[in-house]
Amino acid sequence: MSINMRGKVNAEMIAPNSIQTIHLVNGSVETAKMANQAVTAAILADGSIATTKVAEKVRVRELGANDVEAFVLGTTSTEVKSLRFAVTEAGNITPDKVIVTCEVKSSASSATATMEAYIDAESTPRTTVVSTSTSYELGTFSFMVGASAGAGQLSEGIHTLSIRLKSSSATESAYNKLLEIRMAVL
Repeated sequence: MSINMRGKVNAEMIAPNSIQTIHLVNGSVETAKMANQAVTAAILADGSIATTKVAEKVRVRELGANDVEAFVLGTTSTEVKSLRFAVTEAGNITPDKVIVTCEVKSSASSATATMEAYIDAESTPRTTVVSTSTSYELGTFSFMVGASAGAGQLSEGIHTLSIRLKSSSATESAYNKLLEIRMAVL
């Protein structure tokens, strides 16, 4: 290896594939240490950096949460919670997906607790989460809201996520505690 006049190593001085990634210390290569245009699409096109090693860039914004326990006795689907949220383009970033995390349980393992999620005035739930456990089970569901959602796309503006509970038994209860809603830009 030869050293240039400033004591630095030039790219031309390093044989191709002579430095393996296992020999690089985490954080040793930073943007500030790279020459302008050192990494370009053309340079990456050869597959030298596997796409499996590049994390998907997802930005998530917390919209709201409710951690108050709610329950319904019987088989009638009843609204127990609602959260309002905005679908809006902020800083030229249009949201793509709504992600909801929830807890559901039943008062008896012989009965099924069903949580239904509705948006605005929908008559059919966007999704349902079911449980026969007598301990809270964590569930996550999501739905697309941007242009990729097709017919299910939500317009810009204020929307309401409504949560309804019901049990499969007239004498048992369905419970929900945590309800958290986030918006993601993919």
